[in-house]
Amino acid sequence: MNMSGDKQKVAPPDYDAWAKKPCWTSLELLCLASGLDPSLHDRLHIHEIDTDSGETREIIDENAFAIVRENERLLAENDDLINRLIKAGNLRHIGDDPDYFDPTASVTCLASIITLPPGLVTAFKLDSLNHHADSGVTEDKPLEHWKMQVQAEAAKRWTSLRAARCNPTRNSLVDELAKWCRENGVKTKSGINPTPEYISRHVLGKRDWSPPTD
Repeated sequence: MNMSGDKQKVAPPDYDAWAKKPCWTSLELLCLASGLDPSLHDRLHIHEIDTDSGETREIIDENAFAIVRENERLLAENDDLINRLIKAGNLRHIGDDPDYFDPTASVTCLASIITLPPGLVTAFKLDSLNHHADSGVTEDKPLEHWKMQVQAEAAKRWTSLRAARCNPTRNSLVDELAKWCRENGVKTKSGINPTPEYISRHVLGKRDWSPPTD
């Protein structure tokens, strides 16, 4: 294992090849969204048969293990986001198979929320959807109609809560607002229901929305 602390060099995935595949598992989506080749997971645990004893033993690819460790935080954050999107119904299975997802729909969904690796975005020709870019540009002006709908609903809920002597915050509203969007067919420009995280960042952010005054 690399004990020097130097960052492991890793070749980017062949995004064009992956874009041609008809379906991905959630693990493949997680790896690709994190800029890692899904084969890393297979390399973590390699089984080998001892020719003398006939016993099977597990061998860990130390280079693959080091790469995963270096990207552990990013993988954990993206894994949490993907699981939330699946539970919210924004990432849909292919047919009745719970293990496989549509690559284009999945990448489109994620590109509207987080910054994806440039190669992945280019492979799917989704550059215009990668809103959460490092440049800080997170939305087009003027404000999109669906965002105004969510902000109006947020203002209504805020006023009602304050009247009931509660102390709402922006973050205390986002889960219910995301549910309201799903129930009322309110979708983003790319055709998906906004997640609580997306509403928090891009709809109820301090630059985007001011709560009603008492």
